[in-house]
Amino acid sequence: MPKKNYTIKVFTVFDPPPATTTHLEYICHNDDDLNDVLPGRRVPFKPTVKARWRCMSQVPMAIDFNNGSPFVSLDTHLVAAAPDFVTAKETIKQDVPTSTGANPGYKYTVTVQGVPPDDPDVIIDLSGGGGAKPKPKPKPKPKPKAKPKSKPKK
Repeated sequence: MPKKNYTIKVFTVFDPPPATTTHLEYICHNDDDLNDVLPGRRVPFKPTVKARWRCMSQVPMAIDFNNGSPFVSLDTHLVAAAPDFVTAKETIKQDVPTSTGANPGYKYTVTVQGVPPDDPDVIIDLSGGGGAKPKPKPKPKPKPKAKPKSKPKK
């Protein structure tokens, strides 16, 4: 099965007047399947997929992971600069569940020139092939077969 490549598109959204503020919104899509789209701030990735970020405003952007790296490379600082305004592709690492058994999450800060920073998450989705698998339950021992009753002798 081929590895998937994802791009998280970062959009600068201008709030409607009378506000004079802006904020960031995100759409993540599978580069190989335009119908595979995940809108939102929390992005779930399976281990071994490749991910990158693209600034749709065509201005410099930085991605900084605050509590470790979700990548095989262990990079915590990614830059999207001219001419493409896209980060390098990074491979999501095989991780372990949290102490509560949840999928591990990595909060990061997105800094886009001219917009207040934002702090979404990357979640490593360990369901369906990732992480440690539970041990199978042992099969119950079969009950011994009852011995047939013997007929009384005449």
